[in-house]
Parts: sequence; structure tokens; C-alpha cells
Amino acid sequence: MSFFDDELSRLPLPEPEPEPEIRPAWEGPPAGVLPALLPLRAVLVRTDQMLVVVHDFRAYPTGLLFSIGLRNRRPYDRDLQQNLLLDPRHWLASRRHQRTLRFGIEFADGRRWSSLTQSVTDTEAEPGVPILWTQGGGGGDGAYEMRYWLWPLPPPGDLTFHLEWPGCGIGPTSAAVSGQAIVHAAATAEVIWPD
Repeated sequence: MSFFDDELSRLPLPEPEPEPEIRPAWEGPPAGVLPALLPLRAVLVRTDQMLVVVHDFRAYPTGLLFSIGLRNRRPYDRDLQQNLLLDPRHWLASRRHQRTLRFGIEFADGRRWSSLTQSVTDTEAEPGVPILWTQGGGGGDGAYEMRYWLWPLPPPGDLTFHLEWPGCGIGPTSAAVSGQAIVHAAATAEVIWPD
């Protein structure tokens, strides 16, 4: 008999572990998959003061993770960082929304998502439109990165990113990457363990 046997016999039995919740595919990348990295980049804005780029693409069988990067010569501008959240809930109530960054995604088949029209989805029913979910980020000293999950995978053809930023004097601009390259890469993502 070990010194600890008597002590262990007096401890209460632990509660059983709850079953893990399985989240819908449109809410984020699957945990049990190593994504395929893509060497793609879509530059939306390049001026002598600012760069806005969509990059760091990671393809999963169910969707796409990417970053929006912003570089600004001004070392700190809280408005710039807040704009990258792409969440109208934080600015629609304010009078400043006319100055806010507007971002959109368009699939080759015409389906689209926009930061102006995004809606909260019912997680019980599969959405009929593309969904973009913030996955975190941050930055400082004029460099900001925000990660986003795009569901579903785009079809073959161009995946086009649109941007307009009235508050920074940036009119409508767009840049595209290959949807076919994303679909092809997603097929090579490695499933570590099935859900």
C-alpha cells in the first residue's frame, strides 16, 4: 500500500468530462486539420502612406483562413485598428460609419459577402451565403494584422476582394486571387484526426 492510497480513497470522484461541442464548419477552421499554405497575395491599397494586403492564405477542406494586413507610416492610429474588425456592430450606431473601411468578398459564381451587410447566422442552419468570421489579431506601431475565416471554399475562378475607405480617401479598389489554386490546395490539407 502506497502512502497516497489512503489519501486517494478519501477524495471525491471527478465529474465525468462533458462531450466536446462540435461547432459548425462555417464558424472556424477545423482543429484536426493541418492546412495547406498558399503563396498568394492581393494588394488592395499601396500609397506612400499606407498598404492594405490580403495574404497568409491557409486552405482547409471546409474553408479558407487568411489575414488582412495594414501598414501605415503613422506609428499608432486606433481608428485604423478598429476598422480592421470589419464588424458593423461597433460603428453602425456612430456617425462615423460613413468614414469606415468597407470590405467585401466576391466568388466567381456571384456569391458575395460585405462588411456592410453581414448578418449573424443561426448556427443550427447552414447559411446560404458566404460567411466571414473574425479569428483574432492585433498589432501596433502602424502594423496591424487581422485573421478571418471564410466559409465555404470559393469555386474555381477569381476570388475577388473589394475595399473602399472613405475616411482615408481610398475609393473603390479590388484585387483577385485564384479560387482554383485555393480549391486545389484545400484538397492537400492533412487531416490529423477525423472529427
